[in-house]
Amino acid sequence: SQMPQEMGADATRSRKVDMDLPGEARGEVCREVVWSVGNAVSPPVPHGAIGTFQFWGKSWHTPSRGARGPALTSGRRFAVGRCHPVDQSDRRTLPLEAKKGLPMRIVVVGAGRMGVIRAEDLAADGRVDEIVITNRNPERAAELADRVGAASAGSVGTPPHVTTAPWGEWPDADAYAVTTATDTHAELIAALAQRGKPLLVEKPLAMTLQETDALIAMSANAPMQIGFQRRFDVGIRRIREAIESGRLGVLYTMTLTAHDMTPGSADYIAGSGGTFRDMLVHDLDLARWLGDAEIASVYATGTVRHHPDYAAADDHDVVAVHLTLESGVPVLISGTRHDPVGHDIRMEAFGSLDSVSAGLDHRVPIRAAEAGVEPEILPAYLGGIDPDTVTPYFGFMDRFRAAFTAETSAFVDFVRGERANPCPPDSSRAALAAAIACEVSAREGRVVHMSEVG
Repeated sequence: SQMPQEMGADATRSRKVDMDLPGEARGEVCREVVWSVGNAVSPPVPHGAIGTFQFWGKSWHTPSRGARGPALTSGRRFAVGRCHPVDQSDRRTLPLEAKKGLPMRIVVVGAGRMGVIRAEDLAADGRVDEIVITNRNPERAAELADRVGAASAGSVGTPPHVTTAPWGEWPDADAYAVTTATDTHAELIAALAQRGKPLLVEKPLAMTLQETDALIAMSANAPMQIGFQRRFDVGIRRIREAIESGRLGVLYTMTLTAHDMTPGSADYIAGSGGTFRDMLVHDLDLARWLGDAEIASVYATGTVRHHPDYAAADDHDVVAVHLTLESGVPVLISGTRHDPVGHDIRMEAFGSLDSVSAGLDHRVPIRAAEAGVEPEILPAYLGGIDPDTVTPYFGFMDRFRAAFTAETSAFVDFVRGERANPCPPDSSRAALAAAIACEVSAREGRVVHMSEVG
């Protein structure tokens, strides 16, 4: 017979028992158990500590210690005693199999623009049974809860229960979505990480590398998925697939376009962290993610061409970046804070076998000069349709709404243990470091190697 690793040598000196594993105990969650292997009994963990065991047919699992092994269920080789049901609210100790059978509760921290997105998507996911919304302004939390609850009431299947909780009480849950501003992340993550549950945190994790490193250290206890929603855009993911599969051949170069439609307000600009950290951080993340290589060096320029509020904040309304990946692949990024036609986020990847584009679709906000003196919007020009029926993208929520939904769904997968973390916190650090390198390059007019930034 095989003895579970946690029994240890002391098990052979334990008292004998004469009992079988009850059939109904399979799949039951217990706080205290007694194992019997060859008539030897042991505490669940060395030195009599209490562990959580899950019995599933032919396997045993102790989540608190990460141990697994075969379950000996024949004859009197496997006995269970002192089996007390676990409080189901103590979800941290439950293995994946048990979680699948329990209601899933996720707390949305913040009721602003991103809080609305996360709450709506969690409610529509179909696998989340309860959503708890908390916000510094309780009235705003209640308003969002009522809105999401009413919207999901007419959906197919059982709608989630949407409630609110006082700010700072942090009700127990399977996961937390932190949707508040970056300057709140340190305090919130420090409090929530102690609960040991997965966190979805909007980018950027922090505005400095030192703060970012401190928060990443907390992910050892509470795994964090960072909100880089462009990774979940259908077109961008297909570019990644084309590169990974080899269909593109040898990757030659990539170009990324990041043109906001509407400039930010003076207050927003002053607190944004700057165009490189606030806007181009997405493109810098995509460069290393798509190219499957770290950024080696950057050369960036920035200027103010039209909007003086950016100059007042020592920022730029137009930027450009030439970066080189460690693989040698060059990447070009164009960024502007204003595009009168619409919100233009697209990219191209060029290889030895093919060239592909993402974002060059039926709503791309750019005009075709070939159309004549009054250029038509490109989709109308190419498709021969009435230009009055074409509605260009008017903001990042419009452009990436489906990507946000896919990202939230991926987070639920991650919470359930069905996939690896699709965007770990070191991604946030790498993109932030590249943005800082761009700032140095634009200020000093030179190439900056990433080794200089750290």
